[in-house]
Amino acid sequence: TSSIFPSDEKTREFLRMQGRENVWSELKPDEGALYDETLEIDLSTLKSLVAMPGMPDNVFDVEAVAGTKLDQVFIGSCTNGSYRDIKIVAEILKGKKVSTDIDVIVSPGSRQAWEMLIEDGSFLDLTKAGVRMIEPGCNACIGIGFVPGTDHLSLRTVNRNWEGRGGNKFGKLALCGPEMAAASALVGAIADPRELPAVDVKVDRLIVDDYLILEPKGPSVEIRRSPNIVPLGRQTALEPVLT
Repeated sequence: TSSIFPSDEKTREFLRMQGRENVWSELKPDEGALYDETLEIDLSTLKSLVAMPGMPDNVFDVEAVAGTKLDQVFIGSCTNGSYRDIKIVAEILKGKKVSTDIDVIVSPGSRQAWEMLIEDGSFLDLTKAGVRMIEPGCNACIGIGFVPGTDHLSLRTVNRNWEGRGGNKFGKLALCGPEMAAASALVGAIADPRELPAVDVKVDRLIVDDYLILEPKGPSVEIRRSPNIVPLGRQTALEPVLT
C-alpha cells in the first residue's frame, strides 16, 4: 500500500514535539491538481468497524458482529501503538479488569511511547487491569509469541489478518481500533466502544531521547562473521523489464 497525506500544521506540531521542526516542509497538491476519483466522507456518519478473519477488507459494522466470543486481544505494535493510542486504552481500562476468559497484551509502538506510559502512570493502570505489557516490536503481529490457538479468535489493532499471519494457519485474526479493542477486552467479546464514555487524549509533549540512534561509522566498522555466515553477494541493478 502507498498513500500520501498533506504535511500540514498538525504534522509540523508533531515534529516540533520530536525536536525536528527544522525538517518540516509543507506538502500539498498543486493548484488545479486532477484526480481519477474524489471521495467525500461525512465523518459524523462513520460507525465503528471491524475486519473479520481472512483479509483486512472483510469489514463489518460492529453491530453485526458484537458479542462474538474472543480468545485474545492484542493492542499495539507499529499500527495503533503510539503513545496516544495506548493512553486511550489505559484510560478506558483504568480502575477496571479485563475479562478472565481471554488473554490481553499491549505492545507500545516505540521506546518513546513506553517511557511516556511509565511516566504518566498508564503502565501501572494497564497492569492493574490485567494486561500483560510486552516490549516494543513486531512481536505477535507476525506470529512471534502470542500465537492464537486453532480456531481461536484474536482481536488485534494491527493491519493484517490473512491466514497464518499470527503464526498459526488455523488461528483467526480480526482487526479493529484501540477503543474497540479496549472495550472488547473488558467483556471477552467484540464490543461497541460507543457504549462506553468517550475518551480523548491531548498530547502536548513527548519524551525525546535519541541516545540509542547511532551515527553511521562506515568503513571503520568491522563486521565479524562466524565461519558459517556468508556475506551477501555483490548487488547489481535490475533489468528494466523482468521476465
